[in-house]
Amino acid sequence: CFPEILRQIPNPVSILFYQGNINCLQNRMLSMVGSRSASYAGLKAASKIAEDLSRSSVTIVSGFAYGIDTASHVGCIKGGSPTIAVMGCGLDQNYPADNALLRKKVIENGGLILSEYSPGEKPLAAHFPYRNRIISALGEALILMEAKIRSGSMTSVSHALEQGKEVFVYPGDPS
Repeated sequence: CFPEILRQIPNPVSILFYQGNINCLQNRMLSMVGSRSASYAGLKAASKIAEDLSRSSVTIVSGFAYGIDTASHVGCIKGGSPTIAVMGCGLDQNYPADNALLRKKVIENGGLILSEYSPGEKPLAAHFPYRNRIISALGEALILMEAKIRSGSMTSVSHALEQGKEVFVYPGDPS
């Protein structure tokens, strides 16, 4: 059940730890990333887009961070499809702490929590750029919501382009 795509990317993944429904990896998936400090409009748009995609049986893959990631996971759950959260730490780490209830909802909704980091691994800053290559690899394409030019979200975009994925960019609030 190990996703073959993760063996084919630059810096391939050799092991995955998981909680939840591993069969989610067989679903149609899109990756969604963006700022941890997103605007209200960006958060609302991310949740709505994820919900609409979820209603069309698309599983959203994101990084479980605050901001756009959280909004994407919440929207996907609201739409009824499972969501996949890729962590930058061991699965035994309660990170981010405020997402403990969301983590429970991801699992209850038939979703999946993934990490290449062993239990006990702390959420170190250096882990997140590597985590981002998994997020981008799992989706058929990547959706970028809001991001600064120098950010982890743009690292995800770079990974997606290197992996030959299409990247869609939400233009922001038109008002």
